[in-house]
Amino acid sequence: MPTFLWFYVAGLAASLGVGFVLYCLLGPYCAPMFQKLFGDQAGQLWGRAFRMLVVTTALVGGLSTQWYGCHGYDDYQQVEHNRRVMFEKSTGQVAGAISSASHFVVLAAGMSAIAYALLWRGRGPAATNSPPPTADASPDRSAPEAPP
Repeated sequence: MPTFLWFYVAGLAASLGVGFVLYCLLGPYCAPMFQKLFGDQAGQLWGRAFRMLVVTTALVGGLSTQWYGCHGYDDYQQVEHNRRVMFEKSTGQVAGAISSASHFVVLAAGMSAIAYALLWRGRGPAATNSPPPTADASPDRSAPEAPP
């Protein structure tokens, strides 16, 4: 296998490692938060889905690193013959994984905070704008109506 491919696969493996570390760090905290938001069973499902998305986002961040040279998409010769450049590209994959995963986590945390605040305040925006129901507002439909 060419050296070029070894460096590329090593960068992807390190990106996957970044995703796995975030999976293990965030795992104990995201399931209880999603259980508060969505209930017990749905919280477990959303917690697992969130952790898998963190790993996938880190892997995509590693895949999005450009490995070609300065002269276009088919210029791999400059990169292939220089181990220092290949190492820089591999570490760029890890940096891309960290960047993508951290952006995803911050975005998800912001959306979760907004959803939690809306649920804590009431039953969402629709419930806060409508007046509370009164006892006289709904007619009793269990008794038959008297004829006029």
